[in-house]
Amino acid sequence: MMFYETLLYSLIPGSFCLFFTYKLGQQELSLAGRLVPAVLTIVIASYSFYIWYVEIRSFAGAPYLFFSLFLFVFAVVSVTIARKSLSDSLNRYMIQGIRHFFFIVLSTCLVLFSILTPTRVDDEEEYRNAYFGLPVPFVKQDLPGSGCNYLGGFPHWLTIQTPSMENAAEFEFHYVRLALSVILTYLLLMLLRHYVKKLN
Repeated sequence: MMFYETLLYSLIPGSFCLFFTYKLGQQELSLAGRLVPAVLTIVIASYSFYIWYVEIRSFAGAPYLFFSLFLFVFAVVSVTIARKSLSDSLNRYMIQGIRHFFFIVLSTCLVLFSILTPTRVDDEEEYRNAYFGLPVPFVKQDLPGSGCNYLGGFPHWLTIQTPSMENAAEFEFHYVRLALSVILTYLLLMLLRHYVKKLN
């Protein structure tokens, strides 16, 4: 779980790095100008590695290590894109690839943020095993065990509980459902984009 979370977090700065590298390449800047996104990504990755190696240096700091490694991979790809002059056909495929990658990252972010939306709880059983996430619920949480002290009747709309000083939030992720939610959201965004293009 730690590995997947850091991978998802690294997708946001990594996708920006690749996008701006490609855009700077279209402006016919010098190699130094095209390498700016890669250099900034390496700086962020180096700082994350520094936090793990110097300040934490234990298993608890593993997310910082994974995050820095993923960003270094994005930086290497960015340098490769910046150094190569692209042909027209490769240029077209690169544009399509970056566009699809952007929509996948956007879909992932929308799905992850969807766990903040309230869910309907109809009885005591659902109160102890509440599901969150859209369009396919992928996070199960024991609400009373996570610090939700709701004493009213059912049905009721409740939100996901975050960690507090008294209670550690009890989450259970279903990765197949998460992947299905991302795929469905991605297809919905592509369908919406298609209709917007037809309207224009």
